[in-house]
Amino acid sequence: MLDQINLPWQQVFQLDILWLIGAIIAMAIFIAIWILIVQWIYKDAVDKGLNAEIWLLIVLITPIVSWVVYFIVRNYKARA
Repeated sequence: MLDQINLPWQQVFQLDILWLIGAIIAMAIFIAIWILIVQWIYKDAVDKGLNAEIWLLIVLITPIVSWVVYFIVRNYKARA
């Protein structure tokens, strides 16, 4: 008889669990992509003859801005 009673907090709790699982999956995907991009930029900097360690630190500290800057510098260095 008690199993048939749906209390409002039970529905909210189930929804919170789904949001939490979704947030964990989204964060894991974001971190995996971030690590892959950092690894790719490091390897590309080594191949292009740029200072790979400095670029690694820059990309780890300021991800999105430094990715754009790296692609500009990389293309400028390739043309020179």
